[in-house]
Amino acid sequence: MLDRPDPRWSRERRRTLIRLGTWRRFWSAAAGLAVGLLAGCNGTLPVGVAAYSAGMGREAKNPAPISRMKKSEAMMIAKLWASSDLANRSFTTVLPTGSMLPVLDSNSILLMERVTAGELRKNDIAIYQSGKDGMRIVHRAKEVTRDGVYFEGDANSRSDGWIASDQVRWRIAGILYTSPQAPDPAKPDRSEPAALGQLLR
Repeated sequence: MLDRPDPRWSRERRRTLIRLGTWRRFWSAAAGLAVGLLAGCNGTLPVGVAAYSAGMGREAKNPAPISRMKKSEAMMIAKLWASSDLANRSFTTVLPTGSMLPVLDSNSILLMERVTAGELRKNDIAIYQSGKDGMRIVHRAKEVTRDGVYFEGDANSRSDGWIASDQVRWRIAGILYTSPQAPDPAKPDRSEPAALGQLLR
């Protein structure tokens, strides 16, 4: 008669294998996050088709860096990063306006950390809330003072001007570059930014 394996050992072995698989997935995601960071260093408003098309044209002429990472994979890494400190970390996608080319475009996932204007340094990429329409805008801080921050998009010919300190919301902690998709200009994809509750320009 054949000896049967101890069922407790089998159950314990299964648990061990599950734990190992979970850790492998965690470290795989963490490695992807590190690569993305090294590569890069709640209101919503509708986006018009004309603005969308113009932004896509600017992106085609002067694209941001890309990688082989799919957008869905980058979103998983971003969720993992944000989940370690939900109160002070988040992530978002960017609308295709081309204002921050060639640093980032609509294929980029931005990792954000909550900051005050006093924590910003010159040349940080940050997000502020526009006083005109409540839109959240991601641009570069060109000057930082006690009273406000002077913002400008890297590819814009005009600056945003001085923004009050209390309008600054986030600093970009990392950029995950993804493989480009072929969007249909007639149908802007707002699914990901809308799900995050933030649209940026």
